[in-house]
Amino acid sequence: MSGKVPGLVSFNLHRSKQSSRVVNYMQVESKEALKAWLTSAIYRTHLTAVNAFFEDVSTEELELTYILH
Repeated sequence: MSGKVPGLVSFNLHRSKQSSRVVNYMQVESKEALKAWLTSAIYRTHLTAVNAFFEDVSTEELELTYILH
């Protein structure tokens, strides 16, 4: 999918083994790329598909603070 959306680096869903909690970890190249992704037709289609699996979905923008290589 990242090749279809300019600026999208990756999109990953992580499901907790202890609960029904799921975390979406998405990386984009810039805030402009994030805005483009959130307004794209691909995002709307993707969101509809993902929401079918979950009862409650909320979003939060986070800032990268630490990288370990």
